Amino acid sequence: MATTEKRTLRVFREDPETGKSNREELNYFVALPTGFDPAQSYGVVFCVAGFGDTADSAEQMNELRPRIADKYNVLAVGVRYHNDARINGRYDINLIDIGRYFGLGDDLMGMQGNWDSVANKIFELMSANKVHRLPVYLAPKTGAYHQYSSFGFLPALEHLDVFYDLSKQYRVDKKNIVAMGSGYGGYVASLMGKFAPFTFSAIIDVSGYCFTEWGEVFGGTVGRAGIGLSREIDGSQYVIPIVTDTIWSVDEMATFYFSDAHRQIRNLLNQSHRITSPTFHCHYHSTDDNVVPIEMKDKLCHILDKYNPVYYQRVKKEDIDGELFSNMSHGMGASLEKIFDLSMEKYREAPMNKENDTDFDRDVTYGFPCSDKLYNFTYTGVGLDVQIKPIYL
Repeated sequence: MATTEKRTLRVFREDPETGKSNREELNYFVALPTGFDPAQSYGVVFCVAGFGDTADSAEQMNELRPRIADKYNVLAVGVRYHNDARINGRYDINLIDIGRYFGLGDDLMGMQGNWDSVANKIFELMSANKVHRLPVYLAPKTGAYHQYSSFGFLPALEHLDVFYDLSKQYRVDKKNIVAMGSGYGGYVASLMGKFAPFTFSAIIDVSGYCFTEWGEVFGGTVGRAGIGLSREIDGSQYVIPIVTDTIWSVDEMATFYFSDAHRQIRNLLNQSHRITSPTFHCHYHSTDDNVVPIEMKDKLCHILDKYNPVYYQRVKKEDIDGELFSNMSHGMGASLEKIFDLSMEKYREAPMNKENDTDFDRDVTYGFPCSDKLYNFTYTGVGLDVQIKPIYL
């Protein structure tokens, strides 16, 4: 039976964009396969938790990672990355305005404090009134781990930092390194592949985002919320958006102005940032996804196909089998373990040329021009350095 080791990365980066460092430690968990031999080299699989999940959840700790570790004889890794978890069950809900929105006055006030009952009632009202997505100004607010959203950027860097640390703690098979996630987790995995094009043998994404969700970055004050509670009722999908605290602003004079440069570095559809590499990309996406439109994933895979080997499954209703895919909503209720199995089958079928090295072995710098800023990623034998420099137009 696989065993799990908890490790702490005590030397960690400031956020290159904000200069903030409000961590005391960065924890990650490594599921070691049964019969682990420290003298042997092992592949690495990052299981990137998405919204509503964490690396230390029961499902990640006791099921997904141990099973992958044992079945594939790899190190299965989970990271408690920046802003990775919402405070379960603790929401600031404006019941007065929600009640008035549905013409109920203050009738919902008596449900304060019982989130499950409130959510059930809101979904009932949404269904009765055919409101498929609650307006973002009515969204429940929640706190979050390390408070503000970096929306993918800092979490991707922290995973790369963890990989560097991991490679110093264990013998790593550098031809066999995978990052996998669903929803936001899939998006972070894809950013890892963008930022480190020669490190991963495969990136596996289920229903991942393709660019910044404004509502997530701005706490619902701009755009729509990046996360939400979704429920299918009588064959239709309904979403209660959830927003988090933020430091970002749309004000160009603000200290933490979220500019075009911040947006571009997070954009997977920016073809000018792509680097040809042997990393195999697997993407699975519902044609009915109500959070990330299928057209965005179509565009991403069309771009990737010019630079990487790609397997892309557009999931349709006839693909719902209750095992691999359970529904047509965002995430599709997909079994990540079975997704991993399928992706490894496709990986073995594809022509692979990944060399026995990573970006850290190459002493290389990648420059990603983003509007008026240049994001430089420098990989060396001592780690990853990220510098953001002005571009004078």
